[in-house]
Amino acid sequence: MIQPFIRPATTADLPALCALADAVRVCRPDSGDHVWLAAAGGAPLGFAACSCVLDEMELLSLAVAPAARRQGIATALHQAVLAALAPAVAYLEVRADNTAAQALYRRLGYRDSGRRKAYYANPDGSRTDALLMTLFIPE
Repeated sequence: MIQPFIRPATTADLPALCALADAVRVCRPDSGDHVWLAAAGGAPLGFAACSCVLDEMELLSLAVAPAARRQGIATALHQAVLAALAPAVAYLEVRADNTAAQALYRRLGYRDSGRRKAYYANPDGSRTDALLMTLFIPE
């Protein structure tokens, strides 16, 4: 099992994180986001990107390199984000056909809270719904 080092990302990290985002087909992190990086041996294994307003957080992207999946990295990143930002509530949206991501978010405590019809564009021109999920964090 890989033991990643998790730290806030810097602008110097963004090119590697954008490449990872493209590889796993999630939204790229932006310099205005709160971004945490998981790395081992200098190589980025994953990242979490969030926006935060007052006590509300939106999880914009959570990505782990395919070779590093199912080792607790996404959970560790999520915990680091919650510890740093201390939100009362967290929101996210996920593709309705991404059942693996939905299962992870449910294990983290998120619950379905809505749906956006035909939100995501697919390469073949079709569209996929977005599932909205919410996590209420106890004090």
